[in-house]
Amino acid sequence: FPRDPPHVPGLDFAGACRPARSIGGDYYDAMALGDGRLAVAVGDVAGKGVGAALLMAGLQAALRSLLAPDADLADVVAAVNRLVTAASAPGKFATLFVGVADPRAGTLTYVNAGHNPPLLRRADGTLEALMPTGMAIALLARATYETAVTQLRSGDLLLVFTAGVTEAMDAAGALYGDERLSALLASATAGDAASVRDLVLADVEAFAADAARSDDVTVAVVRCVEAAAAAVAHPR
Repeated sequence: FPRDPPHVPGLDFAGACRPARSIGGDYYDAMALGDGRLAVAVGDVAGKGVGAALLMAGLQAALRSLLAPDADLADVVAAVNRLVTAASAPGKFATLFVGVADPRAGTLTYVNAGHNPPLLRRADGTLEALMPTGMAIALLARATYETAVTQLRSGDLLLVFTAGVTEAMDAAGALYGDERLSALLASATAGDAASVRDLVLADVEAFAADAARSDDVTVAVVRCVEAAAAAVAHPR
């Protein structure tokens, strides 16, 4: 996990992971691309423990080595998939979301490889779900992915999370669920990325209460402080 959040003018980032065990299989990252853009990644490996952590470490290393400022995001994720598939045991896979926020262009470019749809909360409180644009990592070596682009406006906020958030259970076995998370984010008052991160983590913890934690809980938040207006490109 990144020790210090990167500073990118116009954007505010915060993330956290609370593993279910001493070694988890979740991953989040944030990388300044050096051209006024911020790359954010969140991954979730099927399974827990050392094996899951090793797979995720390989995924992180591959992504960081391939994510150059001029790289095509779909090509990057496809290359990550090939490398991780070759190094993974059968039956092991991971979901992955990679997004690049560009406040100068006013765009959010992303690839969703089978991951829980992140939520993009607009400044007026409305929500958009960023649906998958390809299959999970390490299921098929020759898998292809699409890049999607949406507009990023001042006041917008992106919440990326792992399955441990919506699948958190209370003592009776009820799930936290997508609806509760959406309602929480839509009603959240304006605040920085860290405040929204802490709000989500606290609500999940309050819901689960004394129930045993069954999955890692990871949250990454990007808040757009200032962005230029932009025309939105089509997925490719």
